[in-house]
This record gives sequence, C-alpha cells and structure tokens, in this order.
Amino acid sequence: MERAVDNRSSGPSATRGNLEEMLAANRAFMAERRLQAMPDAPTRKLAVLTCMDSRLTGLWNEALGLQRGDAMVLRNAGNTVAASDDVLRSLAVAVYAKGVEEIVVLGHSDCGMTKIQASAFIDAMSRAGVSRDAIPSIDFREWLGAFAREEDNVRDTVRAIRESGLFSPDVQVHGLLLYVETGEVRAVQ
Repeated sequence: MERAVDNRSSGPSATRGNLEEMLAANRAFMAERRLQAMPDAPTRKLAVLTCMDSRLTGLWNEALGLQRGDAMVLRNAGNTVAASDDVLRSLAVAVYAKGVEEIVVLGHSDCGMTKIQASAFIDAMSRAGVSRDAIPSIDFREWLGAFAREEDNVRDTVRAIRESGLFSPDVQVHGLLLYVETGEVRAVQ
C-alpha cells in the first residue's frame, strides 16, 4: 500500500517512511560527528518527568538550560504517575542507582491530556481492531491519566511522588509548568 504524500517540508517523503528517514539522518550524523564518552549518571543529579508531547522535544531542555547528560528523563502522556508504578520505579532507579538528588515534574500548557475523551478513545481502539477484552474495564479516564488543569496535575504528581514512601525527604521534588507558546517556565506551588 502506498503512503499518502506528506506535504510538510520536514516530513518523510512519499517513497520513504519515518524509519528510513531516521536511519539516513543517523548515517549523516555519524559522518559529521563523534560523540564523547560520558557517565551514565546525570551530571546535575537531576531527573525530569515530562510529557511525551512532540512540541516539547528540543524545547524543554533548552528552556531549562539543560544539556545532554545533565538529567535523567522520563516522558509519558501527561507527565503523571497515574495508573502505573512504572514512573515511580524509574525514579527510584534514578535516585538509588544513579545518584539523583532532585526530581522535576515538568508539565506544559495546552496539554492534550486535558482534552482527551475516554469514550472517543475507547471507540478509536475498537475501530482499530483492539478487542474489548483488552480494554481495561476500570475508570478509563483515570487509567489514561487525564486531568482538567495542567497546574493541578503537576501539583498532584509532585504530591504522589513525595507521598509514595519511596523517597527520603532529602530528595527534592519540584513542579514546573512550561508554556509551549512562549517557552516561559513557571514554578508550580
């Protein structure tokens, strides 16, 4: 089956998919650049939990003045610990195996998780052929990690990390909100 032509100048061509484009970009990257070895522990003893929103790629770290190797990064839909222990597990690894002393929960404006509709999401899964048996019968909005306000979600996530019992009070946990329209970052209290 042929792919539709992508008219965006930065998108994959009509004859090559994303995988081929990324591998070609890597070959060009490797021809031009040699990376220096660096430790696997973050140099700033920092972990950042942020959203998987594609608008944040390349923006959040620049907005916070962070470079490659400065922080361990976790990304998920809505920068949340909702419905999963995986984020807490990963943060525990960052703290106890990699020496992280500070955790930042970085939310952002215009987050899609404030707009997601559980019923429409379930319908989309069903239309794609996902069996109803595979779709959790729990509160789906909660399972998705949906929320009404970005600031409240950052506060709730910071609280969940602090109250998890997995981290000593010496581990600092902060909440920040990045405005995708401007790049401004504000502390969330």
